[in-house]
Amino acid sequence: MADTFHILRNNAVIVALLVVTLALLFIAADFFEVSATVEEVLMLLVLLPIGGQLSKKWSANSKKLCPGPSKAAIAESFSKSEPFVPLAAERLESRVDAEDANLHYRRLRAAAKAADVQAAEAAMQRMRNAGIAPSIACYGTLVGVCAKTGDVAGAESWLEALASSGLGNPNVICMNMVISACAKKGEVERAAAWLKRMPSLGVEPDVMSY
Repeated sequence: MADTFHILRNNAVIVALLVVTLALLFIAADFFEVSATVEEVLMLLVLLPIGGQLSKKWSANSKKLCPGPSKAAIAESFSKSEPFVPLAAERLESRVDAEDANLHYRRLRAAAKAADVQAAEAAMQRMRNAGIAPSIACYGTLVGVCAKTGDVAGAESWLEALASSGLGNPNVICMNMVISACAKKGEVERAAAWLKRMPSLGVEPDVMSY
């Protein structure tokens, strides 16, 4: 309210001129018996120029009293804003990583299907060298190919690696493959030791375990 009075006081001459002009206009209209339409037109012709001038002064004074943000303030606001994150680039990179991991896993599976333990382990090593974390399926595939070829020590080693990987507990299939490999080699006590260890690994023995 105080700002409004300040603006009006600075434009007192224009306001006074407006009042006098309107008074003279009404007197002249009554004297010459001008019609209401003509009277309205004359009022508009007087008010528009004066009102426009008053509006310009009002706007200028308002800007002085309430200035907008400075260029420095705007620049500072942008500098404090959150950095732009290229989400599309991140998604593309994630997709490429997933495709790369699938490629390594397919090579590992192909070696296991061919019962080639050495090639399967080499595929696992290449995956690690590429910075790709092996999945539970990768460990399970190695346990399976070692057990299938009678490599009991290899099956046990990869099962231990899976248990300590932090990916989760081995499943009952992996445990049964190791137990079966031990039994086929005549390592009954070894097989019994794994059967006994299953609950501690969070695995419930099933019919095939026995």
